[in-house]
Amino acid sequence: MDGTRAANEWVIGADLDLLQLMSCPPGFVRNELIIHADFRQSYKWIGVEHKQRPLQATEVSRKDWVMVLLDDDIEFLQGADPGNTCVIYGLLMDWLGEFVEPTIVSKFRCDDLVPDELQVEIAANIHDIIAGCPWRCEMFIGIDFHLQYNEVRALMRECVRAAPACPVCLDKLGGESELMVMPGYAHVFHKLCIAMWFQSRHTCPVCRHDHLYLLPDGYKSLHKKMRPNDHRFN
Repeated sequence: MDGTRAANEWVIGADLDLLQLMSCPPGFVRNELIIHADFRQSYKWIGVEHKQRPLQATEVSRKDWVMVLLDDDIEFLQGADPGNTCVIYGLLMDWLGEFVEPTIVSKFRCDDLVPDELQVEIAANIHDIIAGCPWRCEMFIGIDFHLQYNEVRALMRECVRAAPACPVCLDKLGGESELMVMPGYAHVFHKLCIAMWFQSRHTCPVCRHDHLYLLPDGYKSLHKKMRPNDHRFN
């Protein structure tokens, strides 16, 4: 997937499914940029003990834009500033704000949403434009957005840094940036060690207290939904 970008809990990428660039038939007096976009959303829950489930089937939303360009200079298609890339990025950003949290949308970059091969395909087809004739450029863009709720990472975020031997690996505890403290008990671990521990269980390696209570409320409700027989949050 081109333009793929990963954060803690989301991945997004855009592909160019099809591009058509041609001179307009006789009678046309305007240039047109036509954009068709599919936004495909999928969500997954990953619990402790490697429990995984999709939260819902992939949802697909579609939108079309038809832009009439009065300037017949073909440089617009070739990416001259501000160029088609900036225009497409702005349109997609405004649209995705309807589906994705603003805090996530604000992190999307231009190359997350505008396919890398767009300018290559335009350059490959630009010779089909007859000099002085109006043109039409039609593109089909597919955007895939994957969001996952990862309980292990949520538990890790609730642990704070601190600093003496790791109860998991028994090696000497290093610098502060490598350490985690279990909230409420001041038990200190290597970040990697406690992350691997949380992959298979949710208790403290030292005192065996169940730490699912540290999950944010949204994760607690999802955990109960995914594992209805788990009554720890009742």
